[in-house]
Amino acid sequence: MPRQSNAKPESPRRQGGRPKAFQGETVKVALFLPPDLAGDLKAFAARHRQTPSLVVADWIQNAEVREAIARGREAFETGDVLSHDEAIQRLSKW
Repeated sequence: MPRQSNAKPESPRRQGGRPKAFQGETVKVALFLPPDLAGDLKAFAARHRQTPSLVVADWIQNAEVREAIARGREAFETGDVLSHDEAIQRLSKW
């Protein structure tokens, strides 16, 4: 069985503390989390070789996608959907 390394993944930071992925001006924002949630954020970021700041920024930038998915799920649960044939018929009018 291969031995797992205990080395931390390389951080995508450059000197000065700002993540490399952020170009141009940045603003420092404080985020207050319970210790267990902060630990989860740090662990998730490390697994994905990102900084916690990049994980939070990505989550915020993808908020619209999550909202659209939630609307789609709600429509499905309430039966506001089309059958495959109805969808094909509507698309063929384009």
